[in-house]
Amino acid sequence: TLFGENSITICLGAPEVEKETRNKRKKFMLSAFQDLSDEGLEQLTVKCRLFQRGEGWYSLQSFVWLDSEGLLRERYILARPDDEAIVVTRVFHSLGPRSSSSASGGVLEKAEPANKSWSSLRTAGGLGLMCGVLMVGRCLFPGR
Repeated sequence: TLFGENSITICLGAPEVEKETRNKRKKFMLSAFQDLSDEGLEQLTVKCRLFQRGEGWYSLQSFVWLDSEGLLRERYILARPDDEAIVVTRVFHSLGPRSSSSASGGVLEKAEPANKSWSSLRTAGGLGLMCGVLMVGRCLFPGR
């Protein structure tokens, strides 16, 4: 990433494991599982339990393929005790055709996007990420 390496690997369906932040100052519990979305569709969810903040602090990051619309939806939920959850939803569409192997459950082939589309998507994604980070920061530190 822009700020250095920051990748964590987690096994789907495995028990919750303790992890550390990149700077090793905070710890959290991480798990990943398959469940159903509000619409009854299968989705993958990563749960990050922020146990050092106290009971009731956690985030859920879920991914579901909306086949009828050809979209990938990502939903991020930050749950806080005694306060309303913060929910950020992003939707992605394919920039190219799906391969024939993807229709039978295989891996999607990488599609080369047009430069204009990729630039717009990258800008929109960066702005969306920045807005999400600012919203979460404002909720966590309202007096600053």
